[in-house]
Amino acid sequence: MTDTAPLHFDTRVEWREARRPVMDRIEANARAALKPGDRLRVGRCGGTKINVRMTGWDGHWITSATYSDLAPCSIDRVNGKPVSFVDEADRALFETPPPPIEDRRPRVRFSPWDGFIHITAHRTGETACAIMPEDVGTLLRQLIAAEADAGALGTYTGIAIDDEDLPF
Repeated sequence: MTDTAPLHFDTRVEWREARRPVMDRIEANARAALKPGDRLRVGRCGGTKINVRMTGWDGHWITSATYSDLAPCSIDRVNGKPVSFVDEADRALFETPPPPIEDRRPRVRFSPWDGFIHITAHRTGETACAIMPEDVGTLLRQLIAAEADAGALGTYTGIAIDDEDLPF
């Protein structure tokens, strides 16, 4: 453990860029040590651990008979022996969690004072538009039709509802 200050990143882009050379070194260490046929224990999403037999590489990913997306940084055992491909000098950066994802959705609130639904831009905090509740269904149908016409069907534009007393 070193006496350095904790690492901090303001955005996920900064965090990802800082980790890229570390991940490249982890991959290089794994490539030097692993060979097809090695038994690996690999951490997966949700904290589960799986045991696989390595079949090779696919770009940056390790492959097995059933998986093609095993990350070298997630391996903790090779042929039954504990292992880490993270260099000690890189450990602090590797273990630094990413900053939280910023919510960039517009805010929607119903005003009982004027009866309008106000949509507020996230960055500026200014009201982007105000619509009457009875117009919401029509506007949503128009948005869906416009996305379909533009070939963007299947994309999602999210909004965050601040008030639960919206009249629809």
